[in-house]
Amino acid sequence: MKSVRFMILSTILVPVLTLAACTVTSPPAQVASPPPPPPAASLSSPSEGPVSTVVVSRGTVAETILATARVVSERESGLYFRTSGQVGEVLVKEGDQVKEGAILAELVDRVAQQQASTARLELETSNIKFAKAQEEARNTDLADAQASIDLASLNMQNAQLKLNKLKRGPAQEEVNAAKGEIERARVELQRAQAAYDPVAWNPDVAARRESADLQSATIDYNLALAKYEAKMVGPSKEDIALAENEIKAAEIELAKARATYTQRRSAQSLARFDVQLSEMDVARSRLALDNANRQVADSRIVATFSGKITSIMTKSGDQAVAFNPVIKLADPKGLDVVLDLDNSSLNRLAVGQKVTVSFGQTNVQVFQGEVVRVPGPVDSSSNSDKSVHVQLTSTSGLALGMQGKASITLQNKDNTLLVSREAVRSSGNRSYVRMQKGDMVEQIDIRMGIQSEDLVEVLSGLKEGDQVLGR
Repeated sequence: MKSVRFMILSTILVPVLTLAACTVTSPPAQVASPPPPPPAASLSSPSEGPVSTVVVSRGTVAETILATARVVSERESGLYFRTSGQVGEVLVKEGDQVKEGAILAELVDRVAQQQASTARLELETSNIKFAKAQEEARNTDLADAQASIDLASLNMQNAQLKLNKLKRGPAQEEVNAAKGEIERARVELQRAQAAYDPVAWNPDVAARRESADLQSATIDYNLALAKYEAKMVGPSKEDIALAENEIKAAEIELAKARATYTQRRSAQSLARFDVQLSEMDVARSRLALDNANRQVADSRIVATFSGKITSIMTKSGDQAVAFNPVIKLADPKGLDVVLDLDNSSLNRLAVGQKVTVSFGQTNVQVFQGEVVRVPGPVDSSSNSDKSVHVQLTSTSGLALGMQGKASITLQNKDNTLLVSREAVRSSGNRSYVRMQKGDMVEQIDIRMGIQSEDLVEVLSGLKEGDQVLGR
């Protein structure tokens, strides 16, 4: 290994440490360093005084990325006003638990609220008018009027038939039927008389059944005979006049029913027109109310689900910009852990990488997990979500809003050559260590591999057991 030696200015005694570096304060005087040589060259310089030494050894090294860890909700939403304006009132504070549908903040928009009240009143009025118009339309139903016409027409027909029957006299069938009734009644009377005669001498004959049967048979016979005689005599002038009057009354009722039907048909047309107008008024009033309610809703922030207020970025009197989130709402039932990293670190992550997360200052809680979601390729101009999501083996003891530290293992190696990070120096693209060679300090170029917080993997330039100078 080529080296360049300079004049010895002082003699130093460097204690050899085998595993851990031991720091000795060096004198304030500094020795000017020579200009850096080209890459891969080694330099020697006079000893600077007592410094620590580090032994190159084999071991395990892991390359990690450090990040801030936050406990967030799996369901989180940024809530905003849908219209611009002055914030009138913020009805919640950070940490509040709210129910779905709760009003969280309102803009100063009295005009919209007044319009909504007016529209609501107009809709109620329109509904009342519409119901009244429907009732009037039902009252002008033509079915009842048509039924009255049909009934009056039937009554007139019946009256006419009755008159015709009176003028025509009894039909032969009716006469024969009347004669048959007389003959039946006569037979029954004879039978009753035959049963009565044997007991007629009894003092109590009036109380016997035979006497009652005889009286009933006698009445039936006389009634049948009277009916027959009435049919044979024919209707009187009074009967004819009464039947004719019934026809006239039926004609009057039919005319009245037809007039009512005509009147109701006209009224029904008007009622239907009123119903249509009232229905259009209801639709117009409902549309006006919907628009007014939408304006009121746009001037309010409402909880879209039940949860916890995690952030409020506005206050009464502020000017709100439409669709700009000012309140954050989270569901504390489902917790998630996200990591915040810079763009260069994000591009080195992959799903499945192991993560150690710690929370707390004194009572530190340590959790193990792995990366389950990373953002897509990002650059410095990207405004997209750059959160890295981590799934822990356990979330017991975590609470929404907690912050901690995370260490992500990118890669690790076992039984590899290692040197303490404090011993490695850089100059431009060059990495080197310093090694004591007698009274001189020699700069040895190295090629580095995996790096952790404390250790650097040495791929070339050193061997196991070498002792190099620390800081």
